[in-house]
Amino acid sequence: MLLSENDPGRPDSRSAERRFKPVAADLKRIYQSATEEEAQQALNDFAQRWDDKYPQISKSWKANWHNLNTLFAYPPDIRKAIYTTNAIESLNRVIRKAIKKRKLFPNDDSARKVVYLVGWGRSLRSPRGVTTVTLE
Repeated sequence: MLLSENDPGRPDSRSAERRFKPVAADLKRIYQSATEEEAQQALNDFAQRWDDKYPQISKSWKANWHNLNTLFAYPPDIRKAIYTTNAIESLNRVIRKAIKKRKLFPNDDSARKVVYLVGWGRSLRSPRGVTTVTLE
């Protein structure tokens, strides 16, 4: 097991990422299945392979299947949009990243400006990443 350079007692995140990649690949087989029946078979295969190590994952998927199976009512291109996009989480991640860099704000307006710029700045960029609109 790799240990983090910053905290010698803590496992390196790359090690955890390497362990989780095959789990994530098997989960993808579930929600990328063409039909609900294929997805259920993929879930059963997942459970058979990973329940010894991660029993809560398949247990959670099975307990919430009545909500998850609605995904298969949509055409494949819409399903892909559903499982690959989460605009709110993406925006929150960008905002957290921008705020983390600054740590302190002199007033509320400065914090609002940063949130506005990172939230809307992405849509105000040209294809080269250069801001095309200036705020005064």
